[in-house]
Amino acid sequence: MRCSVTVDDKVALVAGQIWWDKDEEVSDVAAAHAKVNPGTVTGSGKYLYSGTGAVGRTEGCETSEHPGQALFTTLQLYASGRSDKAAMKSLIADYTTSVEKSGACA
Repeated sequence: MRCSVTVDDKVALVAGQIWWDKDEEVSDVAAAHAKVNPGTVTGSGKYLYSGTGAVGRTEGCETSEHPGQALFTTLQLYASGRSDKAAMKSLIADYTTSVEKSGACA
């Protein structure tokens, strides 16, 4: 699932949710998404963030439709001239927490 935010008819931000092999790390998911790498991985390994993108690993999200997989969240910032690591770190944490509480997680 992906959601695009547009500003002045241009894509500024893409937020996504993707089921990925449960043994993969956030850095593996980040490598497959534009605007994310290189990034900083948090000490817990739950988040990876850069100035223009981020990946989060949800906790407790399991579904029979995706056996052996974990649900990851992604953010990709396409707004030109914008880069803010602290904002992306905060945003991916909030977004991932919201997804964990949503129906997408069950």
